[in-house]
Amino acid sequence: MSSRYWRRLLPQEHFFVRTIFGDVMGAWLAGHVRLGQRRLGDTRRALSLNGGWLSFPAAMFEAGGMRQSLRLSDPVVAGIVAHELLHVLQRRQKQPVTRQALLLQCQWLLQGRDPYSYSNCSSAAGQLRQFWRASVEQQGQMWQDCVQAQVAGQPLASHALLVVAVRAGRLRQRMGKR
Repeated sequence: MSSRYWRRLLPQEHFFVRTIFGDVMGAWLAGHVRLGQRRLGDTRRALSLNGGWLSFPAAMFEAGGMRQSLRLSDPVVAGIVAHELLHVLQRRQKQPVTRQALLLQCQWLLQGRDPYSYSNCSSAAGQLRQFWRASVEQQGQMWQDCVQAQVAGQPLASHALLVVAVRAGRLRQRMGKR
């Protein structure tokens, strides 16, 4: 793909990814993702494509252009970026992100079932169990909420174990554990 439409992470974006995802997962992500500006379809929404290609609305970049850094000090932008990056990790673990997300989006359009909705557990262990059972979009939303709260300076105690699990690359419960 043309470098005119895609770029590697800028230093401040690289720092954000390593801070949020930890050194190991963050370094892997930083080396594998490319950012672009969403130009087709619903240009108000972010999009994660196979191969680590992430496309964001112009408004999510400083000065509205993809050559500038993403506005990662904005909790909403940071959360959305984290959501899309989580999809990259899900794909790395062979989860059928595109197929599952497409099905979930169709159910939303046809039946009104919100693919991002999840119920918040008060305990961190309960929230982690829910995360492991969740769809790809629910996992993305849980992680988005977690990162958004962190960037806003109000970390969610109920999501504390999600941070540990995501940084360790444990997006699913180990087999044999219940």
